[in-house]
Amino acid sequence: MGLYVLFMEPANYTLDLIRAVYEPRGYGYAFIRGESTASPKGEWRTSAPVLEAMGWLRRLRFLVGVLRVADCVVVHSYSRPSAVALLVLNLFFRKNLAIDSDSLPSRPQKWWIRWAKSLYLGFFFRRSFVYGLAAGTREHREFYRQYGMAEDRILLMPLVVDAARYRMPQEQTPRTKVARRFGYIGRLVPHKSVEIALEAFAQVRRVCPDATFEVVGEGPERAALETRFGGSPGVIFRGAVFGRAKVDFLQRLDCLVLPSAYEPWGLVVNEAEAVGIPCVVSDRVGCRADLIEGSPSAGLSVPWGDVEAMAKAMLCLASDAPLYAALAREAAIRSQSWDYGLYRRSLDAMLRVMQARSTEDGGQTR
Repeated sequence: MGLYVLFMEPANYTLDLIRAVYEPRGYGYAFIRGESTASPKGEWRTSAPVLEAMGWLRRLRFLVGVLRVADCVVVHSYSRPSAVALLVLNLFFRKNLAIDSDSLPSRPQKWWIRWAKSLYLGFFFRRSFVYGLAAGTREHREFYRQYGMAEDRILLMPLVVDAARYRMPQEQTPRTKVARRFGYIGRLVPHKSVEIALEAFAQVRRVCPDATFEVVGEGPERAALETRFGGSPGVIFRGAVFGRAKVDFLQRLDCLVLPSAYEPWGLVVNEAEAVGIPCVVSDRVGCRADLIEGSPSAGLSVPWGDVEAMAKAMLCLASDAPLYAALAREAAIRSQSWDYGLYRRSLDAMLRVMQARSTEDGGQTR
């Protein structure tokens, strides 16, 4: 079955995935937009088409060309204009089309946005030739159900990273017995709620005066955060890091903290677990069901905005050596199972489902 993929942007993790999975299989691909906030400008190199660099007439011709030759098209968006155009054009071609998304169930506050979203997604999600590729196994599947997609068209397509890039060399393990080096890595924007982690760390520092918390990232909140916390004992602002410097930073940490108010997935958790360290995340981090929670668990999840609960979780990792060791061990195990192997199996499963449905329909999608 011929497959073509429209990725959102050339982020480092996307390029790694393309090199590991898509290029070896000869699948075609393009990007919707040409820059990524997850990669420094100019770092990526690709000869793939970029839709938003095209004029609209050329873009529509390109999409029509893809639909003519591909048996299946995967698009990593449902809201960008290029993705909307693809969905509309496919009403005439009726090809197998899969929407790959890490969106969580939501109910927009404004009534007209709720109405428009329900009308738009409800229409397309109910088409028998449209599939939903969920990043995780729980809430991400619920997103598609919320707008009317049938259960047998909701499939897993996990968000993964190149774990081998982050994994600690064997000679550098085992890690510390308890956590002393905490950190955050990501954009410094309001919904990341970095101030909650830093408020919690102030309580940790009073108990563990040798603990540190390093903040890596840039964004509109940096100045305010530095003004408020820059002089706090143990708090260090590093700015943005990418590539090898990012790997080195994570390998120096004992615990990653992700306190977001809204986080559809949280790939930095994948990266931290590949290093072999546990994470403390808010209950609004989308990956927690697959990468944090469970029995045994691979980290700790706390209610968003609860500074006391976050401080307690961080202090547990700073004082309970058996707990820290158990969580770190399970984190490493999760990174070995939530990997490119799982992604390849999920991709193959998707193609088998589509092929079977096409065969049932006499070779034609419904």
